[in-house]
Amino acid sequence: MSNIIGAYITGLFDSEKSCKSAVTAKGIAESIMTDYIFWSIHVDPKGNLYYNNVKLVTDGVVSSDAECLKNVVDMGRESGKLERVWLSIGAGGTQDFTNINTILNACGAEKDNLLCNFKVISDYLGVHGFDYDNEDMIGNVEVIVNLTKVLHDLDKNYRFSFCPYGASQYFAPYWIKCLQGIYSTLKTQPVVGFNLQCYSGGANSDPIGWMKMVNNSGTNTTGVTDANAFIRPGLAVAGSPSNPAYTPSQMTSKLDNWNSLGAWIWHTENVLNFNEGNPTIADYASAIMEGVSIKAT
Repeated sequence: MSNIIGAYITGLFDSEKSCKSAVTAKGIAESIMTDYIFWSIHVDPKGNLYYNNVKLVTDGVVSSDAECLKNVVDMGRESGKLERVWLSIGAGGTQDFTNINTILNACGAEKDNLLCNFKVISDYLGVHGFDYDNEDMIGNVEVIVNLTKVLHDLDKNYRFSFCPYGASQYFAPYWIKCLQGIYSTLKTQPVVGFNLQCYSGGANSDPIGWMKMVNNSGTNTTGVTDANAFIRPGLAVAGSPSNPAYTPSQMTSKLDNWNSLGAWIWHTENVLNFNEGNPTIADYASAIMEGVSIKAT
């Protein structure tokens, strides 16, 4: 598998909920981005799914608005560069994992609906896996283990990533416990990486510190065989309100200092809203490629 050269994809709808995916689809398809991560998928108390505030799938029926996401995926696949599509669940200030926890523990019709909706939208978009941006139930290991188990039971091919932030000594223990719980439960490890936020709330995140803590936790308890490849830092782009923000050349230098094997940008909307003539998504994808320690094949 090649290095992760990823982008969190945002801003596909305007304030009137009208699709405006064409610019994003073109911009990312013209890059060497390998991983498209749609942020953010929200879960309501009934188990229906939204892409931000736009309905995605309800009671097993895909919304017509989902075509907006599919336009981006289709163009990426046509470019020959897109390798993996991810749905990132959760965000700061949401109740997504709280709702998921309630739904899974209740084992009622909402659970069936949730799993059906995930399967339907995954088949529709050709999803490789799910990314967890759990910011409303940090500390709750059970919800991460249970969600991974039911999705893994749904399709053994699904892969997962976590999107943590913060200083490794404070935040890594929780996410490592999640890894250990999943590995103990499934007897395999479908979680393939931490997409580490290195901006805003994660401005003090140290990828090297996270690598060391995952490595020290032991392969026999987590199932992670290469901690260096497991930690994929994410950096905010120039013009982003998230700090620190980086130009492509600054991003390359930062990744090289961390000896990163993969990385991603936060996020496409900020690139496309920046002034014309400034860095493109393609520029950032090339910057990641230049900065990672092992080049994609």
